[in-house]
Amino acid sequence: MANVTRTITKALVSYERVYKDEQGKVQTDYDDTVLDKCDTREKAEIMLQKEFKGSLVSVLDIKFIQETRGMSELTFIEYSDVIKTVEVFEEELAAKAESRKRRK
Repeated sequence: MANVTRTITKALVSYERVYKDEQGKVQTDYDDTVLDKCDTREKAEIMLQKEFKGSLVSVLDIKFIQETRGMSELTFIEYSDVIKTVEVFEEELAAKAESRKRRK
């Protein structure tokens, strides 16, 4: 049996955050973080802006990592839940199989 796999893209981000503290003084922080399901610099900036509302956040450096996780099909069937069941006609499956043949 084949393995069931999933690839997740993560961003390793170094950023600068400029904000006002409780006394109204402008402060600057530098930090690193890992953002899951992030595949562009723009998305990283948006995610950081949401995390630090009211702050100016600049991405200084960014690296992307793709992590592929997998498990055997038997383990997947044992530990996964059925989300939905739909009847599929033979013609649809034949068309999908033909499409897969053309991609190879």
